[in-house]
Amino acid sequence: MITKLVLFLVLVILIVLINLGAKRNMKAGIGSSSKGIKLMGKMALMIGVAIVILAVSVFH
Repeated sequence: MITKLVLFLVLVILIVLINLGAKRNMKAGIGSSSKGIKLMGKMALMIGVAIVILAVSVFH
């Protein structure tokens, strides 16, 4: 139970960081092709999948 909550909080923080990085890159005219944004996006996807797996295992 606590694990899902912690993963959810980490996911929210990653999404906020991705958003801030994308805004910063847009202002600089770089676009969203930053390696950091791509890495954080992949991490967010893996954390989202982990949350779903934990939720299914708890309710199954």
